[in-house]
Amino acid sequence: MGFIYIGVGVVAWRNVHYGRNGAAAVFILNLLVLAAIWLLYNPGGAVAIDSLRAMTLRTIVWLLIFMGFGWLSRRVPGT
Repeated sequence: MGFIYIGVGVVAWRNVHYGRNGAAAVFILNLLVLAAIWLLYNPGGAVAIDSLRAMTLRTIVWLLIFMGFGWLSRRVPGT
């Protein structure tokens, strides 16, 4: 996922509209993985609570990035 994060960053640097779409896609993918981790989590099981916390943080960060690009896309003419 790190390569995708960097790719979305490069795309967003060049075009706010595509950056917003990329951030939305990464947010949705992170949300799906978070849901899968949450379903697999059992105390003492194969999925650690730290994995659940880390994915929650990533999902929240990408939601905020998406919201920021949504705000920017309204301020930048032609998007």
